[in-house]
Amino acid sequence: LVRSRGLGDVYKRQVVASALLALAVVLSTSRSHAAARESQLWTGLFLTAKDPRDAASPWSMWLDAQARRGPSGTTALLRPALGYRFSPGFSLWAGYAWVGAFADSDETSDVFEHRAWQQALFAGAEGQLTYQFRPRLEQRFRDDETPALRARMLARANVALWPGAPLAVASWDEVFVAVGDTSWGAPSGFDQNRLFLGLAYTQGAVRIEAGYVGTTVRRKDDSLLHQHNPTLWLFFNY
Repeated sequence: LVRSRGLGDVYKRQVVASALLALAVVLSTSRSHAAARESQLWTGLFLTAKDPRDAASPWSMWLDAQARRGPSGTTALLRPALGYRFSPGFSLWAGYAWVGAFADSDETSDVFEHRAWQQALFAGAEGQLTYQFRPRLEQRFRDDETPALRARMLARANVALWPGAPLAVASWDEVFVAVGDTSWGAPSGFDQNRLFLGLAYTQGAVRIEAGYVGTTVRRKDDSLLHQHNPTLWLFFNY
């Protein structure tokens, strides 16, 4: 945990600034374009593990597997990574992601994407509050398309319901920004925003989070798609 008051203040300001930026972008975009709506069901399994041969090693492994069921298909994601911990509250990560979007009606509409990605992870705790700030950069590759670059910023805050409680209110916001236009039609600039609110239950190295993700996606024609997504996630941290 981060014990420095100065670093804690910096992380708090970063969390607030990221959330305000995401809100401003979504509100300004939604004023100028009509929006459609849909619902999806999101599930995920997340594993973070230290080097099993040396508990004091600064190296860690990361793996998450996710499935998102929508009205016309299913998206699957597999994302492994390797991280180096410089301090209890700061680490750097690099990894790979495979994403498959499977359409119900037509297999020729399936889309597959490969990503290389890098991120910095800041984490800390003060009293009943635990928080994270995570900038991530993605290089995206699709067959017969030119590579694309996307930046992501996530700010998370979990607040235990009482000191030492296993149950907490969980929240996070993540904004996505495309760096340049893509050859498959996604425009440059604001790409999407995800806002989560739910409950987290922690028991030892296991945490379960259940809640709701409100997602705003900017489409090819600059209109917005609003998604209302119930979520269930399982975290293991060893």
